[in-house]
Amino acid sequence: MAHQLGVPGGLPLLLLSTGAFAGAWSIGFLLVIAPAGAGAREAALILLLGSGMSGPQATVVAVVSRLLMTAGDLAWGGVAALAAPKRAPRGGRLRRGC
Repeated sequence: MAHQLGVPGGLPLLLLSTGAFAGAWSIGFLLVIAPAGAGAREAALILLLGSGMSGPQATVVAVVSRLLMTAGDLAWGGVAALAAPKRAPRGGRLRRGC
């Protein structure tokens, strides 16, 4: 994403982005107050990416990253819901028709 925003780089940009995302994800995971580290992960990502790109570019990367992660979570949740086996009613027995 950063490269598409015009940030020069290559391997150094890839290493910076990967490390920044890993660090931000860890901070978001450890902050149990906010669901999925909402806000903390983005703030950490902006701060960590700030050494290699401008603030607005880092903000765009952080926001788009959150949107993509949310879309992925929703998609995998839908796959899991569709793949879940059907359960019997609470009584443990299936009712049969008349």
